[in-house]
Amino acid sequence: RKPGSNLQGSLAEHLSDRWTEVKDAARDSLETIAVLRGVPDLAPVYRLLEDFAGRVLEARRAAGIVTFRDVAGMARRLLAEDPPLRQLLKERYRYVMVDEFQDDDELQKDILYLVAERLGRFEPGMPRAEDLEPDKLFFVGDEKQSIYLFRGADVSVFRGLSTGLELCPPYAPEAGKDRLVPLRSNWRSEPALVSFFNAVFDPLMAGAASPHEARFEPLVARAPIEGVSSGVEWFELARDEELDGFLPRAEVEAWAVAEWIRDAVADPSFLVADRETGTARRAAWDDFAILERSTSSQALLEKYLRMLGVPYAPESVCGLFSEAPASDLLLALTLAVRPADRRAYAAFLRSPFARLSDDAFAEALAWGKESADGRFAYGEAFEAPPEAFADPGDRDRYASARETWSALRAMTGTATIARMLSYLWYERGYRASLLASPGARAFEEHFEAIYALAVQADRAGLDAPAFTAAWAGELGSVRKLDEAAYQREETKGVRIMSIHKAKGLEFPVAVVVDLANSGKREAAGPWNSGGDGLVTLKLAPGEEDPKRRGDLLFAAGKADRDAKRAAELKRLFYVACTRAETRLVFFSRAPGRASSSSFRAMLRSALE
Repeated sequence: RKPGSNLQGSLAEHLSDRWTEVKDAARDSLETIAVLRGVPDLAPVYRLLEDFAGRVLEARRAAGIVTFRDVAGMARRLLAEDPPLRQLLKERYRYVMVDEFQDDDELQKDILYLVAERLGRFEPGMPRAEDLEPDKLFFVGDEKQSIYLFRGADVSVFRGLSTGLELCPPYAPEAGKDRLVPLRSNWRSEPALVSFFNAVFDPLMAGAASPHEARFEPLVARAPIEGVSSGVEWFELARDEELDGFLPRAEVEAWAVAEWIRDAVADPSFLVADRETGTARRAAWDDFAILERSTSSQALLEKYLRMLGVPYAPESVCGLFSEAPASDLLLALTLAVRPADRRAYAAFLRSPFARLSDDAFAEALAWGKESADGRFAYGEAFEAPPEAFADPGDRDRYASARETWSALRAMTGTATIARMLSYLWYERGYRASLLASPGARAFEEHFEAIYALAVQADRAGLDAPAFTAAWAGELGSVRKLDEAAYQREETKGVRIMSIHKAKGLEFPVAVVVDLANSGKREAAGPWNSGGDGLVTLKLAPGEEDPKRRGDLLFAAGKADRDAKRAAELKRLFYVACTRAETRLVFFSRAPGRASSSSFRAMLRSALE
């Protein structure tokens, strides 16, 4: 306050334009104070969590378990606390460049800062941007493609680089030395697609006021390739679709996707750009990629691609246990180790190992020992005599199936699980019978997957009963097989993959499906965990405030988490769209309810 000035008048003049903000901030502060004061048991809860975290850490240390993040944390601490060691690395590397930095976080940035620190600096602790060696550290990335929030990637770290590195000496903008070099040219996609990207993502990512939002600048297109069928198509199945009452809408969509791809390859006028020659050519199966937000519809896509004779190459094995090959093979093993398993017996009789007629199938299942009350009590498999079947062909097939089962049962306890599967697949003709059907060649990969699981079980010392019991609960499920359990070989055909897997790849035709998918719904939990390590708890109702309207900290934490997810959804959609080189195609079902967390909602909003 200057001498003689009116403090009250000065303050009022200064705050006159921001009076509403001041009142809101004061109210929020009072509510926060009231919440904390009314919950005296909050501190013990945090102490309990801290104690639990300490116990988990000790248990992991005792077991010798470290995660990737543990290793990174130890590296940062070691470099920060040991300047001589840091100096060795600083002298060893003249330049440090990290690509795809939008997928990293503050911890990884700190490690890079430590390695790029000025040579003459030996102080312990973390260096700041102004402590870095000039022209040593280079970051490359695209904040619009930061889509790994679930594993800790923080786009705000990447966004802060351009500001932070301006402090790194020497910074001389007057000499043309700029720390940020934007790369806006899109060399992948046809100009028609680039125009679409600009039209959609300019309004969708407009502003980016929040640090977890990506900034968008209009892209610059290359010259078009003459003759290609470039453009964007949208197919949406209405709620009153003709087949809606006949098939679930998810199946109708999968059918429509498979049919469109089949017809596109058959159409001589459907031309894509050839990457090697830079000219137009007819589309082939390998030119198409189906991109999914999740694998929930992959089993249906595979089903209809097979039905329509479209070769495909899934990036991950999904629906393995919902299809016939894995089910037939696992239940055949089950029958070998448990001959009285009625379900396994029925499946074996219906499989290519027996192929009984309907009448013979019913007769084989009904055959058994008569009990005291006159009913048949089912005994072990293959007890029916040959004369039980009227048709000679059924007799022969039943005898062949019994021979297969007897040999497999004799292997139990002596042969490996992998050997038993190989016997069924090759020697007993399952593969030959399967591949006689059009479109069934994709099932060969299913055998490779189940065989790989068997090899792992053999190495672990499991026997056939333990192996069948371990996977019995999966039969009929469409759960995605763990990638660590099975390494796929490169196959040809239409690619099926998640958008996360497609990042960094490019395809002449990108088909984005299931646009109305609103993502995985998370149950409301009692806490929120922020990227900065802050945990906010949902407080239980108290006597003074039974409705607990003042969970301000928890609400703020949840709002921040929801905002980050909404921002990443835009970036995930951007990655999906920009995989296309020649044509971008969308397939969607009309949603049963309005959802703002779907690609369909975002695209419609941007285009409107």
